[in-house]
Amino acid sequence: MRQPAKPTNHSALGTLVIVFFFWGFIAASNSILIPFCKTHFSLTQFQSQLIGSAFYGAYFIGSLILFIVSNIAGYDIVNKIGYKRGIIYGLFISVIGALLIIPSANANSFYAILGSLFVVALGFSLQQTCAQPFAIALGDPATGSHRLNLGGGVNSFGTTLGPVIVSLFLFGSIGEKTTDVIYTVKNINNLYIIVAIVFAVVALFFLFSKLPDGKNLEPFEKATKASWALFLMLLLIVVIILIGQLTDTPKLYLLIATMIAVATILFYGNSAAEKKPDGWGAMKFPQLIYGMFGIFVYVGVEVTIDNNFGALLKVPGYFNEAGLSESEISQYISLYWGSLMIGRWTGAISVFSLSAVSKKIAMVIVPFIAFAVILLVNKISGNEIGNLYP
Repeated sequence: MRQPAKPTNHSALGTLVIVFFFWGFIAASNSILIPFCKTHFSLTQFQSQLIGSAFYGAYFIGSLILFIVSNIAGYDIVNKIGYKRGIIYGLFISVIGALLIIPSANANSFYAILGSLFVVALGFSLQQTCAQPFAIALGDPATGSHRLNLGGGVNSFGTTLGPVIVSLFLFGSIGEKTTDVIYTVKNINNLYIIVAIVFAVVALFFLFSKLPDGKNLEPFEKATKASWALFLMLLLIVVIILIGQLTDTPKLYLLIATMIAVATILFYGNSAAEKKPDGWGAMKFPQLIYGMFGIFVYVGVEVTIDNNFGALLKVPGYFNEAGLSESEISQYISLYWGSLMIGRWTGAISVFSLSAVSKKIAMVIVPFIAFAVILLVNKISGNEIGNLYP
């Protein structure tokens, strides 16, 4: 007999998507911070990409630490503390990272800023590890992907707003060419003080809200061999980054080497797990391996475009004769992330209980609404939007 569908906890879901928003806001803001730091610290293009590596590397490293420690402890740490408290702890870690950026900027230290961003993203790693299954647990598992689509849509709204707002903080106003270093460092301080306060407020809201703890009752399965395989993957990627930093090896070769290293370890792990599953955990499932590799490629492309788009717009002769300044690129970064938002908002239509006809109408109207939001955000911020119409 088919079990009745579990109703969605809409109030809890509404609270959770706030966190999705800030992931997008901060992550997309790196696209403005990267060209700013490149100019301010006189970095090479490769060195400036260490911001993206530090930020997104923290996602992998943070998750891997949780995975390894859970295997050593013999139980799922996240499941023990619960998804709700995991999100709270992750938010407070991000608060610490945001506050660390302030002395790092004052000290005019690029590597200290990298370390601070790494801490912010470590908090994000814990938050995302908890929030994804938490969203599934807040209703019928059959519609869990719908709730994740909704969270992704809100996340994309954050990525659309982030570059524009961060540009306002760094440069005072859109399109204003600011060369006063002290002024911009002060603005970085103001920005991350606000970010830290917002993270803390959201964490306290979660702490005192009546959200369910959120736990998975399935038995824990150790995966020691998988832990070592993923740790080896981390070491290989670090070595490749160091080779790129210390030598003149063509970057295309480094990219190919990274792809080969990741694919080899993932598919070898799956092959070994299918023959002898003990110690490999979920790596015995080929759909997981294909999913991991697919996410690796997708996120890699998405973030690489974002992290290099600003530098491309600054190249004389590419967009205009002189090239754009750091303070003039935010509308195009916003449009890039907003384009992803159009797709995600359209995908989130399935969350709502609409008739077949209403869904078809929404599939036509929602993309235009999303594009209107992109234009509105840029218009309010003082950006010229006429060149976004095409």
